[in-house]
Amino acid sequence: MPDIDEVLKTHILKQTDFTALIGRRFYFDELPKDTKYPAVVCIEISDVANHSHDGESDHAQPVKQFSVYADTKKQAENVARKLKSILSDYCGDMEGLFIQYITKLNEISGKWNVSSDGLLQKHTVDIEYQIDYTRSE
Repeated sequence: MPDIDEVLKTHILKQTDFTALIGRRFYFDELPKDTKYPAVVCIEISDVANHSHDGESDHAQPVKQFSVYADTKKQAENVARKLKSILSDYCGDMEGLFIQYITKLNEISGKWNVSSDGLLQKHTVDIEYQIDYTRSE
């Protein structure tokens, strides 16, 4: 069965209008040192398994946060807008994994101080999604 992280990454990076904005700068867990901007980092916020009287369910609902990092606010907003058009309200086959529904839960924009004096800043947009799918079929 496909791994949800690899499914998401493959699906997102297949969107040529998205890769035109970020190239292949899509990462998991942390932004590599000296990364060029814009870039996107995906982290897992929660992955609590569903249970019934029969034990753990194959139905999964992980929450993932996609953080957009960019040099300007407009650049961050453009990347975030495109990412939302790819993921928000998605349902159906995604790279061989059936996605029941992707729900946008939250979105926060901000600035990130790159230098200790606060003069060099990067702009961020964090978008959280709950991804409903079945782990095995």
